[in-house]
Amino acid sequence: MRSLATQVLSGGGPVTSATVQSHFVAGQSVAATNNQPVMAFLSSTPTTVVDQTQNDLFRTLFIIALGGTLLALLLASLVGDRVGSDLRRLTTAAESIRRGDVDVRARVSSEDEVGRLGAAFDSMAASIDEKASALQTAAQDESRLRGRLEAVVAGMGEALVAVDSAGRITDFNQAAEELVLVSDNLARGRPVDEVITLVGEDGADLSPHLRQPPAQRWSTQCWLQQRELGLVPVAVSAGALRGQGPEDAGAVFVLRDLRREHEVERMKTEFLSRVGHELRTPLTGIMGFSDLMARKTVPPNQARVWHGEILEQSKRLLRVVERLEFFASAGAGRLRLRPDWVDIRLLVDEIVSVWETRLQEPWLIGRRVERDLDPMVADRRWVRLAIDELIDNAVKFSPDGGEIVVMARAVRGGRVLEISVSDHGKGMSEQEATAAFGEFVQGDSSDTRLYGGLGLGLSLVQRVVEGHGGSVAWESYPGRGSKFSLLLPITARQDTRVGASD
Repeated sequence: MRSLATQVLSGGGPVTSATVQSHFVAGQSVAATNNQPVMAFLSSTPTTVVDQTQNDLFRTLFIIALGGTLLALLLASLVGDRVGSDLRRLTTAAESIRRGDVDVRARVSSEDEVGRLGAAFDSMAASIDEKASALQTAAQDESRLRGRLEAVVAGMGEALVAVDSAGRITDFNQAAEELVLVSDNLARGRPVDEVITLVGEDGADLSPHLRQPPAQRWSTQCWLQQRELGLVPVAVSAGALRGQGPEDAGAVFVLRDLRREHEVERMKTEFLSRVGHELRTPLTGIMGFSDLMARKTVPPNQARVWHGEILEQSKRLLRVVERLEFFASAGAGRLRLRPDWVDIRLLVDEIVSVWETRLQEPWLIGRRVERDLDPMVADRRWVRLAIDELIDNAVKFSPDGGEIVVMARAVRGGRVLEISVSDHGKGMSEQEATAAFGEFVQGDSSDTRLYGGLGLGLSLVQRVVEGHGGSVAWESYPGRGSKFSLLLPITARQDTRVGASD
């Protein structure tokens, strides 16, 4: 470069050029006004160098741009992953709540908008959880209350029927099903007057009154028309069901079956009639013979006969009073047996001897007592009464007469005493015999019935025997006769109470 400059400046000629390394250099002297040497100098760079420089520049810029892009992508990925993770947690929590798991929380703890959204979401979830718990508790309380109410309604002895404001059945408990003879499934939703038919004492149809909610409570006694059994006496009580508004939501009706009450009333009336008849008959004889003896002088022989009739009727009256006393005391649980040693052979002999004097043809009475029977502990009075009742029944229900046999023997290895009374009378079916052990049971309840009595016989016998810890056995065949046996344990029971029968 120095030699080229010297050459140009000293020669002052045309352009001088030279190649220095990879560069092309050219120079030419230029005239100057102050006679100072001036040279114009030109240097060029090869294309490859330029291209290389350009490529290097582009490469550098590309690397910078690529690094910036990758850095931006990395930062975006990191930020997006954090935001996306929080959003996914929010989405997962929302999905869990949608499925019913209200205990889940998003728990997003960042300070940005997503964090604030997560905090708001958790607060909302906590509120939902609290309200859901309150609703669940209320639902459980309501379910328990409804269960108790349904149990109470289902367990009621009276029929309960509830209707809505349109008169359609909404509730129909088990007692209603049994009384009306319609199932709950068939009754619900139907108009009440299509299911229940009520008839008043005057024959008027009371069913339409069931469709209208009553303005006030009312009750009445009427008849329920059953499909199979006809008219059934019932007591009906009605009341309005109050709704949330001023109008009634419906009505509830309670129907009580009065068949038992009517039967008890009938039995009471019949019993009083029997008592009156049983008391009036001996009293009439006593009063009649007493009046005859008081009005005129009676020969001694006739007086003795009438006196005997008065005594016999007095004994009959005493037996009626004793039976009434027994049932009154036993029913109240106040009757105690008075156990003592009883010689069964002597007791049977006494009873049969009395009946021998009472009975005439065509009746006969006999006894068969096992030899060497040991005395037993029992209440002599009530055992005698029980045997007497069995003989009385045998006579009543043997209208054609025949032999009545009283038998006593030890059975079951000597542990039980059997005292039986057998006849050859009308006999009974199994159903009739079972019913005969009920209280106040008679085949004919009128005062003009063929057989007298209070209808307490077998029931009294059963109570006496059970009071001694024993039982009653029977065999009976219609048209062939009956045999009733007292089975008494041969053991001492010093303090035995006779209670009311179940």
